Amino acid sequence: MRNQIKWRSAAKTTVAGLAAVLLICILSNCTPGAVDVWELKITFTNNSSEEVHLFGQGNNGGPGNKVQPGKSRSESYREIHRGNPPPESFTAVAFKNGQVISTRTYGVTYTYDHNHNNYYAELSVSYPW
Repeated sequence: MRNQIKWRSAAKTTVAGLAAVLLICILSNCTPGAVDVWELKITFTNNSSEEVHLFGQGNNGGPGNKVQPGKSRSESYREIHRGNPPPESFTAVAFKNGQVISTRTYGVTYTYDHNHNNYYAELSVSYPW
């Protein structure tokens, strides 16, 4: 008899806990098991008179991110996350002759698409900042 009471008590606690999780999920407009994705598309434009490497902080100056004067290049950053919001800023780096010559941090505002569980933003960066 005591085992039945313990089992019923445990079952009620489990059901109540699952109901609370489901309610929180419904109220926060999420789907159980859903994965949010954020994507940031950046267009770098070189308005200087010299070629420079333009890229996001955390990357390196390589031949793929060299931008000729008056030209542009684009790149996308995409990341999967669970419950963490996308970054609110992006730091652009200008690099030449093996050295960082300038950085600038930009605020980023994302649009959230509830149908696809993703955040999306576009940012245009012109050097010199």
